[in-house]
Amino acid sequence: MSDKFSLQNLFKAGVTREQFIDNYKQIQNSGENLDGISLFSTEMSDNQIGTVFDFVASDKTGNDNDKLSDNDVKKLASFDGDNKSISDADLNKLYDNMQEAVKKSLVTTNQSDCDTPVMTPAETLDTLKLLRFTKTSTAEMKKTQLKQEIDNLMNKSSKISDELKKEYQETKTKIAQTEQQIKQKEKEAQDNQEKLLSVNEQIARKKGQLNGTTDEKERKSIQNDIDNLSYSATKYKTSDSDIVALNQKLSSYKHNMETIADKVASTDSKTGQEIKNKQNQIKQIDANLQTELKSIDSQIKSAEDMQMKLLMQSSQDSAQYSEIANGKVPDDGHVGKTAAQALSNATSQIGVRELTGHNDGAEIAKYRNGVDNHASWCASFVSWCYKGNNVFGYQASVGGIMSVAKQKGLYSAKGTYTPKAGDVMIQKNGASHTGIVESVDADGTIHTIEGNSSNQVKRCTYKKGSRGYNQISGFVRMSDSEQA
Repeated sequence: MSDKFSLQNLFKAGVTREQFIDNYKQIQNSGENLDGISLFSTEMSDNQIGTVFDFVASDKTGNDNDKLSDNDVKKLASFDGDNKSISDADLNKLYDNMQEAVKKSLVTTNQSDCDTPVMTPAETLDTLKLLRFTKTSTAEMKKTQLKQEIDNLMNKSSKISDELKKEYQETKTKIAQTEQQIKQKEKEAQDNQEKLLSVNEQIARKKGQLNGTTDEKERKSIQNDIDNLSYSATKYKTSDSDIVALNQKLSSYKHNMETIADKVASTDSKTGQEIKNKQNQIKQIDANLQTELKSIDSQIKSAEDMQMKLLMQSSQDSAQYSEIANGKVPDDGHVGKTAAQALSNATSQIGVRELTGHNDGAEIAKYRNGVDNHASWCASFVSWCYKGNNVFGYQASVGGIMSVAKQKGLYSAKGTYTPKAGDVMIQKNGASHTGIVESVDADGTIHTIEGNSSNQVKRCTYKKGSRGYNQISGFVRMSDSEQA
């Protein structure tokens, strides 16, 4: 790889998540030979590239403005025992670590030991799909090389008859055509699966709302929405019968190819044996890939189930906060009506993600109060959750929220005040990140809901002494004003 597109420029201290995505795509599209590097073996979406950044940036606080640190770069470079530069071997080790992290994320959802969850279900899905694509592409590259070697053996042997070579070429063409048909069918099935997942996410949110409300009229309306969504989901449920039939045809063609190898061996035993060896290698690659994909697909299903539970729970919380805000149920003693409405708005958005990892997407745009830009949106999200408030109104920057709160005497530095539900957390004196406090534990651990946290809306946790906690500078006391 040339210096212009070197890994050292990609994994460089000071690079932000958004810059990393752009730099990665530049290397991906550079035309450089990237064979042998697992993380470059397939074209990834922006969100999947961002997932790679999230794994490397181990010290991040949840803010998309976080950057790779010198320690992040040194740790990655040390994977192959050489701390001076990042190699292909380092990226392949990173790939292995990502697989292990996925397994752990499927076992536990405990968030108490870190500033932010190790992986949300959405991030787990991104990573699993990345791993699936990478494994498939790596296998295809190996098979393509072996097939080319078989072609060379067939062409260079003068002992093989033209008739047998013609039969080989015809069978090879049939295999290639059938494999292309299978890929097309699998792509259609995958597209339908993505659409079905989207509908199921909407259903999960509706079920959460249903569980969280006591109003019978509202419950009937929500149940009607669930029924309609469930009906629409049926058109995305596809049968795999076509793929099964094509695979059976492919198996028959591959068997014919093995028969051709036997015929070759009868006239050129050495060439025939070499071809058989390479055919067996291809069969082994296919068998190993199917075993790996079966495991990954099972994990994808688990991650999707986790995603549904997350969306259902957050929507249930949103409905319950809304009932507190509307006076339908009594406050539990620490969430005022104003805070409850803001938290209802915030929890209703958990799981919303950027479209491409560049501060974009229709859901993100609605937080911006009509401002059409690609700036960081954590402050916009907090403003949207507190829409209509008379403390800081709409602010597009963290500094703006903090400045107005100070002017109104509603800002307290960390250590001088114990935050309450609904207060606004400020990091780095307004120069970094913000979120809404949802609760505070007896030991001082702060739980928040934040926008623009690794390109999404999610719950985050800050334990005392952690990097993220240390970057908290203070709080806007929204709980001081019930009419805020």
